[in-house]
Amino acid sequence: MLDCSSAAAHLVLHVGDPFWQRSALIPTVPASDHSSSPYSFGGMDYMPWAAQPSHLGGIPRRVVFTTVGALSKLWISFLNSTQVHNQQTLFNLVKSRPRGTPLLTISNHMSTLDDPLMWGLRGLPADPKLGRWCLAANDICFTNALFSYFFRLGKCIPITRGAGIYQPHMNEALDRLKEGEWVHEKLKLRINCCGG
Repeated sequence: MLDCSSAAAHLVLHVGDPFWQRSALIPTVPASDHSSSPYSFGGMDYMPWAAQPSHLGGIPRRVVFTTVGALSKLWISFLNSTQVHNQQTLFNLVKSRPRGTPLLTISNHMSTLDDPLMWGLRGLPADPKLGRWCLAANDICFTNALFSYFFRLGKCIPITRGAGIYQPHMNEALDRLKEGEWVHEKLKLRINCCGG
């Protein structure tokens, strides 16, 4: 049995701001009338079928994990200076925790690229079965059908920032934990200034 009380993994990445600009003209993905997803929110259906491991035999997910994993390993290993503390503890928790035991990890969040680059660490498997589920901002990652499909294949759960913890996709994250999966959250803190 692994002792999770001392399992603190600290990862320092120096990643610049995203190199692309998001367009406000990108259409959103409307919920289809035939969708009975318990995770539909605000009239939006974020392709829950694409998040299933059985979708097209798991091939599209494996392609996404392999491609993003390889690019992240390239970035982490050759294009960036990275310092990792307690790396082996994290690897043990990801690879060797008892079956059905959930794993929740939390990290700071400095750029849009933090999440995929973080998992490019040498020694961390690019296996979709072991890969993390993460909470991703729907106004960035799920702005059109192509992005929605890509990020769902990458095990991202759409979250509406500012909607609080009682939203359908938080239930999806809880369902993943109940299934013994790994869920990673990147803190998205900001100061909201209110007049008055």
